[in-house]
Amino acid sequence: MTLPDEIEHKKDHPSRLMDEQQKYFLPVAFAMIYMRLAEVAKECGYALALHGSMRRDLDVVAIPWTEDAVEAEELVRRLLAGSSACLRPNSAIVSKPHGRRCWMLHLGGGPYIDLSVMPRVTQEQLGISDV
Repeated sequence: MTLPDEIEHKKDHPSRLMDEQQKYFLPVAFAMIYMRLAEVAKECGYALALHGSMRRDLDVVAIPWTEDAVEAEELVRRLLAGSSACLRPNSAIVSKPHGRRCWMLHLGGGPYIDLSVMPRVTQEQLGISDV
């Protein structure tokens, strides 16, 4: 892709270099944050999965993995404590398809964790019996 002549000379402008650096820095930072989140989630009975590009936010899905998985609100509380993230005052919990609920955990300065938590469901609720 070529830039128009009046912009071409600005390709080395510091703001463009910062954009390039941020493009590579955020995924690395998010990977480090994810490792800590995964530890906390495991302690709470959840498995985590990543999705998305990691360009502006960290998209994480928490799936209840054990019989004694904690309530979603407790998971969020522990993830906040373990990541130094915060919820903005009056931030809403967003309901999504299949019972998934979402929170935005802010990291400060723009980047955030977009956390989706799947509901805890028992085998009985699903009509499945132990084999």
